[in-house]
Amino acid sequence: RDNRMWWWFGLCLALTHYTEAQYTECPFNKRISTTTNVAYEVSCAIMEVPLNYLVPDGQQLQFSVTRIRARGVFDIKAQVWVLNGGPGRPGNALLTEFTPTPPLEFEFLLPDHRGVGYSNEFDCPDTTQNVLTVPECQTWAQDNPDFLSHFTLTNAARDLKVALDQLRVTQRSVIFHGIGHGTLWLQRFLQLYPSGEINAASMDSPLDPTTHSNVDVDGVLDVTATELFQKCTESPICNRPFQTKSTTARAALGNIITQWKAGTQPCIKQHFNNVNTFEHARYMGRIMKGWL
Repeated sequence: RDNRMWWWFGLCLALTHYTEAQYTECPFNKRISTTTNVAYEVSCAIMEVPLNYLVPDGQQLQFSVTRIRARGVFDIKAQVWVLNGGPGRPGNALLTEFTPTPPLEFEFLLPDHRGVGYSNEFDCPDTTQNVLTVPECQTWAQDNPDFLSHFTLTNAARDLKVALDQLRVTQRSVIFHGIGHGTLWLQRFLQLYPSGEINAASMDSPLDPTTHSNVDVDGVLDVTATELFQKCTESPICNRPFQTKSTTARAALGNIITQWKAGTQPCIKQHFNNVNTFEHARYMGRIMKGWL
């Protein structure tokens, strides 16, 4: 109980310590792919948050939020905060996922989790390898345990609270959407702030923190997809549209990927042309090689 009291006291001090953030030009460099579609307006807000929320006036970190919306449109009904996954993928990595035609009633806010992107990204001598296998990184981590101990989901959720208080706009709904590891980030936020902060929340590919690992992600997807499509085949409701065409959900998706590789899949061509490439299709097929 005492620890919770001090956490809330530190958070209150932190929230009163900061002023409203301003959107400016994004600091993207050449290694970050950004959308070049003129229909979109992209800007960034970079604010300071405490490394340790119990010491709000102590060491500060940068917390970066990228905003993307239709250019020249201001009658926006809602902010959609997209919490990217990985772990390790910054929010700004999602910029390439937007369709050519922007939605007019939403603006999307893409925060970078502390430790990635422009939120004090961990910088290692050789970023082509796993951080834990680089000797220099191991030495640095061993020499800075107190610093690393503050890079937690709990503090990342508090970062979201600071950013939300500075970037929310009156009369606009706030929607949080978590992807993969971002669902854990969202879950922690909802635990800390269970009511009144946001209007809606959704989760895409929620993870179990006790079992998830990136070591064999292809194998996990293989097993999960096999079980999902088997359950669909066993369900009269799920299997009905495939049964009428003398196929199964599993075979139907295999056919979609085959068409995707050939560049002839009509739905992808019309609605997801930015991923209508052989490379994207080959990646999807490689992930699902165990059951296609």
